[in-house]
Amino acid sequence: MTYTRACWIAALVVLISAGHSSAFELQGQVVGKTTLSEFRAKYHRTTATKHTAPFCSDTDSEEVLRSPGPTDRLLEGLLKETQRFLLFEEWMPKAGIVACSTTFPVEHLDDADSQPYPTLAGVPTKLYVFHFMDGVLYEIVVAVDRGNFSDLQGALVGKFGQPAKKRAVPIQNRMGAVFSSEELTWKNARADMILSERTGSIDTSVLVVSDRRLRATALARRGSTPSGDL
Repeated sequence: MTYTRACWIAALVVLISAGHSSAFELQGQVVGKTTLSEFRAKYHRTTATKHTAPFCSDTDSEEVLRSPGPTDRLLEGLLKETQRFLLFEEWMPKAGIVACSTTFPVEHLDDADSQPYPTLAGVPTKLYVFHFMDGVLYEIVVAVDRGNFSDLQGALVGKFGQPAKKRAVPIQNRMGAVFSSEELTWKNARADMILSERTGSIDTSVLVVSDRRLRATALARRGSTPSGDL
């Protein structure tokens, strides 16, 4: 093989690799690229309960950040559920982080007007959260029933190819029982995508897509943000 031909082949391999390393995109949302304003525009709507979607921790801060009284157990419970719905933590606002969902918790109450949770690749989700830092999407978190793990895995492999790494991770439940959880990791030039068969709840599978640089910055800001100072 001539030197020139070898150079052309090497260049072709680089081009192919660059194409394979394109950003991980879920339903038009790309970590490290999609802006908060773009997200708001795409999912803007008025709900049956007269809320303006999407549901975000900055524009709906009264629901996310309000402080219940010391004896208001009901409000305290609602607040915790709302924060869980967005995977919201108290340090986020001062770190420039906004947590969003395309729907509101109230839309999924068990009544006649209840709406289904969003789907991903046809798989019903239990949670679908978008985290933005400084106005840019840096993390997507999706939770599904473990029974749908194989379907979600198949959809991801079909779109992004085989994962770069597979491993079995032991997961222990509250009773002390240990279960094996399959963990699959995809990587590209700037992002990671991790699908875990089991998490803190052995019946829930979780997909996390994150921009490595932005996530590292978010974690650094979390460490430098005084706790309880809101």
